Amino acid sequence: LYNQAIENNLDLVFFKIINFNNKTRKESRSEYFDMKFLKDMVKDEVFNWVQIKPRIFDISVTATSKLFKRELIADISFPEGLIFEDNLFFIKVILKANRAYFYDDYFYYRRIRPDSITNSYYSKFSDCIVIYDKIIEFIKGIGKYDEFSCLIFDRQCFDLFHRFKLLSEEYKEDYFNKMKASFANYKEELEENGTLEICSERSLLIFEKTINSDDYHEFE
Repeated sequence: LYNQAIENNLDLVFFKIINFNNKTRKESRSEYFDMKFLKDMVKDEVFNWVQIKPRIFDISVTATSKLFKRELIADISFPEGLIFEDNLFFIKVILKANRAYFYDDYFYYRRIRPDSITNSYYSKFSDCIVIYDKIIEFIKGIGKYDEFSCLIFDRQCFDLFHRFKLLSEEYKEDYFNKMKASFANYKEELEENGTLEICSERSLLIFEKTINSDDYHEFE
């Protein structure tokens, strides 16, 4: 990976991850970490975010599946105290990298400990809502919100709804209320910039049901 980066003057090198189940001792591969779509898009060429823009939010954000040039991330850090922090870190990195490359091989084992996921982890699922607020704030700050608003919105709706479905009853009310407040904050802006007219039907449905439901029971 290092030799590839040096020879091609790369800022960022992507590679694939193998999952390793700590309990069963079995290995497994996943579409998310294999990123076959990315390989199909960039082939064996050096690229940047422009070439992969339509699928930029589908890329694995995991930091351990990438090799970074020191200068690229010198002024980029993970937000402290939040889970899902990789999402914000990655979008800052990929929009800054001028020369990236996908190395189509496995170089990392991701150890999965099924018994380690605790209630404290699920209780912080609403951090996902905060992270998306920060991503939108960052995109606006660099002047790219107009061209990314629909892509962000579709991924935001998908991820927030996905996290909601994973929660047990004890956390759903708090999560839903925070999701509704976040969506309500963007409603006027999304209407004015036309995002709601061009987003996916699924995203629009999730958004409208979140805004219009009185509580999470009605939303479900």
